[in-house]
Amino acid sequence: MAELARAVGVSDATICKWEKGETSPMSYAVIALAQFFGVTADYLLGLDDYCQAGRDRGV
Repeated sequence: MAELARAVGVSDATICKWEKGETSPMSYAVIALAQFFGVTADYLLGLDDYCQAGRDRGV
């Protein structure tokens, strides 16, 4: 969790609150999370079924 928090630029406590559903990440954090996990922001937000942009679509 500490590595993720550092990569996103937030505290461990903030990550914990996201996991518990107490708060939601701001847009900058969603982008950082997507980069950290190698997926699209749309995927994280449940707007896309594909993990990586273009990869499964033949783009």
